[in-house]
Parts: sequence; C-alpha cells; structure tokens
Amino acid sequence: MRKKILFFFTVLITAVIFLFNGCKKDHSLIQPISPPPVIPPPPPVIAHSFSQEFDSFYLLKNRGWAFINNSAPNAGNWMVSYGRVDSKSGVVNGPLIREYSKTFAYAGYWSTSTPATISSWMLTPPVELKNGDKISFYTCSDSVAGSVNRLQVRLNPTDTTSNVGTSLDAVGKFTTLLTDINPGLTANGYPSTWTKYEVTLSGLPGNIISRIGFRYYNSTAAKENAIGVDVLRFEKL
Repeated sequence: MRKKILFFFTVLITAVIFLFNGCKKDHSLIQPISPPPVIPPPPPVIAHSFSQEFDSFYLLKNRGWAFINNSAPNAGNWMVSYGRVDSKSGVVNGPLIREYSKTFAYAGYWSTSTPATISSWMLTPPVELKNGDKISFYTCSDSVAGSVNRLQVRLNPTDTTSNVGTSLDAVGKFTTLLTDINPGLTANGYPSTWTKYEVTLSGLPGNIISRIGFRYYNSTAAKENAIGVDVLRFEKL
C-alpha cells in the first residue's frame, strides 16, 4: 500500500514539474522593441530684425545655422576664428564696429585637402523675408599678396531647406544671387580691410520664409586663401 502511495505521489510531482516547465515563456524568442527614431525639430523661423556676431560655432548650429562643404575633396567647413589663425592667413580680429568679442566667421583654403575648387556654404536659419528688407554684413580677406578670394551671397526663394546641391558648381535651390564679391577672381581683388556690403531685397513674390547662403567659391586652386564675415544684420522694412 505504501509503495502504491509513493508511486502515485512520484507520478503526480513529475506531472506538475512537466506542466510548469511547459508553461514557461522562451525569452530568447522575444525581441526588444526599438524606440522610435528621434527626429530633431525644425530650426525656429526668425520673424524679426536681428544681428549675428559670430562668437561660437556650437551656438550657431544650435540656432539653426547649417554648414555644407561641396569641395572635392572636401575637408574643413566654415569656422569661428579668434583673430590670426596661422602664419598663412592675415585677417586679424573682427571689424571695429563689433560690440563684444573680435571673433568672426572664417572660410578658406582648408575647405579642401588638396589645391582644388572650393564651394563651401554657411546658411542662416529660416528667416521671414519680403521686398524692402535689408541684409548687411562686413567682410575682409587675408593680406597675402597674389591671393584670390570670392564670396557669393545667395537666397533660396523656394523653401526653408538647406539644399545647395552636391557638386562643386551646383547651387541647389539657392538660385537667387544677391551679391558676388570678386566674381572675376582677380588677384587681391577682394577687400583686404573690413568692408560693409548691403543688399535690399526685391523681386520676391511676397512674404516668404527662406534661408540666406554665404558661399566661399573659388576655382583658383593654389591661389585661394581665406576670408572673414562678421556682423550680419537683417533689417525688416
């Protein structure tokens, strides 16, 4: 009788263990759920007059500025200079009308790793624009004899994207040329002292939200050097 009872309990315990193991989930088959990708918010639209003094590359990017280098081969982008960068460049300090520090936006020969055509862009955040609004800035080249520099200021009249194309000569959606400094690529034809340029917008279809692009564009290879841009002001009519 005891043997039968012992046998019965042995069978019962075995059955319970079997059922328990059968109910366990196979966690090796459960795949973790990936979080959805984080999509950064679009840069805020500037809807008022503003002045930009180029003090921090980090702050510029946080405010929606974009930097694109279509040089081939490409290397460094626009940077914020703190005066004389190295022995090859002669731009020293920003214009005297600066209210704070003497830094400035800087573009030049380091945009490519070998002497080649340079097409390096610095784009503002989206800005509300209309006819009659004014854009002004100061610019200056290095003081190296025989150097050649060129700067284009362009407008994207279509949308707020940073589409500048992908090739050296492409301008993407920045089809409106606002000003072209030293388009003939004349040696020492770029201002060697801080000079103010001003553009009054015209020909726009109405109120638009757009970006303004500063393009260091140079095809003179070994003769290219560097320029500075500072105290960008946008004045709404």
